[in-house]
Amino acid sequence: MQLPVLNQSLQLAIRGKTYTATCVDLFDGGYGWYFDAVLPKNTRIRFKPGEQCTMPVPGAKCVVDFVGYPTNELWKVRFLIAK
Repeated sequence: MQLPVLNQSLQLAIRGKTYTATCVDLFDGGYGWYFDAVLPKNTRIRFKPGEQCTMPVPGAKCVVDFVGYPTNELWKVRFLIAK
């Protein structure tokens, strides 16, 4: 599996629609890798606890879990990729 790269664009399939986001932080949290993604500001998605989306990577689809909002800015979202 390929982890997101800092300051690179990545594709997230959220509720059946694909969005381009930018990875702004990546760290190992023990249970998996956490990453913060910045979605376009005109994206008005409010995630629910435990919601999942997919991150299509070459050769597979990786499932990522919504963790929370690291700041009050709703376009910056924290996800978890389980180990």
